[in-house]
Amino acid sequence: MTANDKETIMQKQFSRLPDDEPVIALTHVYDAPRPLVWEMFTTPEHLAHWLGPDGFPIEHKSADIRAGGYWSFVMVGPDGARWDNYHQFIEVNPMDLISHRHGAFEDDPDAFISTITFVDLDGRTEVTMHMRFADMKARADVVAYGADRLGLQTMAKAEAYLQHKGLLA
Repeated sequence: MTANDKETIMQKQFSRLPDDEPVIALTHVYDAPRPLVWEMFTTPEHLAHWLGPDGFPIEHKSADIRAGGYWSFVMVGPDGARWDNYHQFIEVNPMDLISHRHGAFEDDPDAFISTITFVDLDGRTEVTMHMRFADMKARADVVAYGADRLGLQTMAKAEAYLQHKGLLA
């Protein structure tokens, strides 16, 4: 591990948008153990309290969080606009990784692949959400409305939720 790697790990959260690939990578380090963070990311009852940017609550429809399963929910904007979301799970390795196609509905041709990793850092947990889009234009479209900034805001809300519940170390 280089000095830069150590410095990066010490940062609370950061984003990466490579110039040469259609990717957004968001990382947040939670002051909580990996099993607790895993539960927060995989339990609809927890997700309902923190998923989505400020002012965008979600309405859980149904979930089967396992490889081959799905999670369906609606995100509601401050103006009442509603966005359907459908995650088709590709791979779920407890405590380590969740990979899914994220679209508006089952088999959405505009869906992107999101892979979320959970790394134990001696009682803290580094979560990286790696989103791969079909092409640079698809990525540019979501960056134009602030997907990278709003994604980091959402990840910070997850930590605030843990703090509010009194679950942080």
